Amino acid sequence: MGPDDIPFVFIQNLPFKAKEILLKINNELLIQGTLPNHWKQAIVVPIPKNGQDLHTTGGYRLISLLNTMSKLIENMVNHRLVYS
Repeated sequence: MGPDDIPFVFIQNLPFKAKEILLKINNELLIQGTLPNHWKQAIVVPIPKNGQDLHTTGGYRLISLLNTMSKLIENMVNHRLVYS
């Protein structure tokens, strides 16, 4: 989970009507060409690399935990681009 603390399973288990509403919201955001600023935030977690110097930045791999809603809209756009 990212900064929004929404597990993806929560979105998956929404009733059909709620998913339709989410689709309308995301479509409107795409039409407007904007995203809420908090959807652009991420939690960055440093993961140590094996055998690397942990006292330097090169000794870590950064993992970004993104907001569930931003990942959802990203998947929607990707699906539409690949489908075309």
